[in-house]
Parts: sequence; structure tokens; C-alpha cells
Amino acid sequence: MALDLPMLRQVAEELNAFLAGGFVNKVHQPLPREIVLRVRAGGGEKKLMLSADPQQGRLHVTSLKIPNPPRPPRFCAYLRAHFQGARITAITCSETDRVVRIAAHRGPSGGGTELSLYLELLGRDSNIILVGADGVILDSLYHLSAKESATRVVTPGRVYADPPRNPNSREPRVSSGAGRPGITTSAKGKPILTLCASDDDEVCPSANDAVEALYSGRLQHTLTEVQRKHTAAPVISRIKALDRRMLKIQADIARLEEYTRMQEEGELLKANLHRLNKGMRRAEVTDWEGRPRIIQLDPALDPLGNMNRIFKKAAKGKRGRSVTSERLALTRQEKAGLEDYLYYIETAGPEDLEAMAAPAPQPRGPRPTKATPDSHAGHGYLTVTLSSGAVAYVGKSAKGNDHLLKQKADRNCLWFHVKDYPGAHVILAGRSSFTEDDIGGAAKLAAEHSKAGAAGKVEVMMAAGKDVGKLKGGAPGQVQIRSYATRLVNLDG
Repeated sequence: MALDLPMLRQVAEELNAFLAGGFVNKVHQPLPREIVLRVRAGGGEKKLMLSADPQQGRLHVTSLKIPNPPRPPRFCAYLRAHFQGARITAITCSETDRVVRIAAHRGPSGGGTELSLYLELLGRDSNIILVGADGVILDSLYHLSAKESATRVVTPGRVYADPPRNPNSREPRVSSGAGRPGITTSAKGKPILTLCASDDDEVCPSANDAVEALYSGRLQHTLTEVQRKHTAAPVISRIKALDRRMLKIQADIARLEEYTRMQEEGELLKANLHRLNKGMRRAEVTDWEGRPRIIQLDPALDPLGNMNRIFKKAAKGKRGRSVTSERLALTRQEKAGLEDYLYYIETAGPEDLEAMAAPAPQPRGPRPTKATPDSHAGHGYLTVTLSSGAVAYVGKSAKGNDHLLKQKADRNCLWFHVKDYPGAHVILAGRSSFTEDDIGGAAKLAAEHSKAGAAGKVEVMMAAGKDVGKLKGGAPGQVQIRSYATRLVNLDG
């Protein structure tokens, strides 16, 4: 739940003690209801989080790494233009309501502008509001018009007024110095903040530390999932585009197959040229098995012209079929590589996900820089010692797969990947030959580290190292398999 008034007042007092005089260096909005001010104070930079979340509204300094979205939302952009660069003069909390004011001065000491940034923790009406020196609202996280709020209008250009007091609100008044801040357990068994922690509770050095300790896990999870969604979005978009391309290629193949079948029509016309005349719209002939056949003609062409026209279409079909079939195979390979990349995004932890936050891999782009031995160790792949004693390497990212292929694979190694599902690449290396237990263990790893992991029985591809190579111009982690065998892995057994 959101901070209550006593805890909010205590946090505001602590923040005022070490952030007053600090310089607002940068403004971020990592989540829809959260604003982060990067404040340079006390010889370092602090990340001050203001959350207007109805359920988890709070104010505290966080030590978490805060991602910076590529495009700032509207209110964040406004704060960067009008509040970034200001120097905080005071952080105070209302005596009667959960409203915190961050007073700041922007500009030279002899002039400039006085600003106030209000954090209002009012349940569903929680908001963050920037107010000018004359008390007029400059902008806010949420605009509340007269139609949306019967009690209070919050829009740019209106004079800021304190939120109306809820007559049913009976929050206790607790002295800021009472007891010890920490985290205790409620009657319902949930962790909650307290200013009077006992020895049985989690005691924290300060109220800010207590808020950070309670909310950091939830915040990290939320930030990770948002970053996962943003990282996956261009990959998903590209996969959908490839699906549309494959449908078009398949339609082209069907049309070219129809052209190829016209070869027989051309041969039949050739055998019946003496019976045809210019101006005919169709020819009724008998095929090689004695069945009647009707061939459509172009009346503007003579019999020889019609025959040549049909032969040209048949030749075009033969040429085009091989080209389009190759395009279809390459498109399927690209999609498979991107599906593997998406699998890694969906299963990555925060650190791995940050490394993947670059744009989605595109085919035929610049080749990645050659990795030095073990340069991706610890985050690009896993090293697993099987029960048989053999060593298997499991890719954790597309770049990790590339690294394994360059640094760990050789002609004698074995490569594994689940068939028809996105998943990790597994390489069994380090020996000149492998036992059945070695192969079974590596195949099981490939099945477990894939989207087919819950399917029970999984078909896994196995190829010799000499038959696996990096796809020229392909996306990171994309390989070309010349030949492979399959093994059935039973994950239920």
C-alpha cells in the first residue's frame, strides 16, 4: 500500500536533510506513474523516486538501476525542459495530508524562477504536479478536468489548490523521532512499514531505507518486465513481418507452380499447331493419356505465338520456383533465429536483459566484433558438467551462441537444438567421441532450455560440428545446418 502520513513525513524530513541544495541533473519516467529525479548532492548522485501509483505511492531514494526510455513521455519531457537544472531548496510534507512539496530554484541566484513539484498520494487521484512561482499549475502527470473530477480540477493554467481533505481520513499523528523505522508483519501476514520496529522486525537505518527495502523487489520486477516488453516489441514486429512475407512467397510459389504445369500445355499445342488458327480463344485437344483438354489462348496471337507464350511462362515458373523456394528457406531461417532471440528475451534476468536492450538483430547487417575467449562467460552461456563427466555449453543469448560457435565448437563437437521450437543452442565439446549418456544429457539440456520444455516428449536436432556454420549475413546466433539427425527426449521420465 501507499505510504501513510507519518512515514511520508519522516521520509520527507530525511530527504530534506541530504537533498536540499542538490542539483536536479536529469529526469526520467521509467514507468507510467513514476518519475525519477537524478539529484547531484553530497558529492554524488541520488535517484529520487516519486511514485503516484494508487496502491504503491511513495517517495524515496533508490539504489536500483533505472532504465531511460528512448522517448520521454509528455510530462517527463516537460519536466526536462522546465524543472531539470533546478536546485532543490526544501522538501516538506503537509501536516494534514499525504502531499509532499519539493521546492526548487531554477536559474541564476539573483533571478531565475521559483518552482514547486508536488507529489500527492491520494489513492486513485494520486498525481505529480509542477507549479510556478505565482501558484499556477504548469503541467501535471495527469490532467483532471471538471468532467473527470467533481471536487478538484488539475489542468495547466489553473491556480494550484490543496486537495480537499477527506473527512473520513483518520491517519495517526506520530512524532518523526518515535521508535525505529523498519518493516513488520501485519495481522494479515503481509510486510508493512513501521516507525516503531521491534527486535523481531526488520529494523532499518532510516525511514527511506525501510521504504527502499520494502519496495525495491517489486520495483525491480516491474522495471524488468517493462524493459522485457520494450526489448521484445521490435523482435515480435519483425517476426510478424516475416510471417506476412512468407505468405506472399508461398502465394508466389503456388503461382509459379501453375506456370510450371503449363509446360505440358505448350507441348500439346506444339503437337496440334496444324489445327489452330489466329483469333481462337481456346483449343480443344487430347492429352497423352487420351483425355480431352481445353487450353486457353490469346486471340491476338497466332498459334505459334500462343505456344511460345505458354513455353515462356513455363520457363519463368521453373526459374522463379528455385529463387522463391530459396527466399522462403532464408526467411524461415531468419524467423527461427529471431524466435530464438525472443526466447532469450523472455527468459533473461535483469543483467542479461540490459545487454539485449539494443535494437533487434537484422539480417545482412554489420558483422559483430570478434569476441575474445570467454569474453561472454558468465552471461553469454552456461557451462554444464553432465553426469557422464562430459562438458556441455548452453547459450544464454544470441551473442552467446555466436561466441560458442567461434570459441568452443570444432569439427568433433556435437550441436543440439530443439526441433520446431525456439530454444537455446547446446554444444557438446572437449572430446574426440561421445558416449550415449553424453549425447542423451546434452539433448535433454536443449529440450529443457526451450519453449518445448513442458511438452513432455521433445524432438531434438543433433548435428556434427563440421555441419554447423554461421549463416552468412544472418542475425546473431543464426546458424546454417547442412545435415542433422533427431533424437526424442522424454522430459517426463
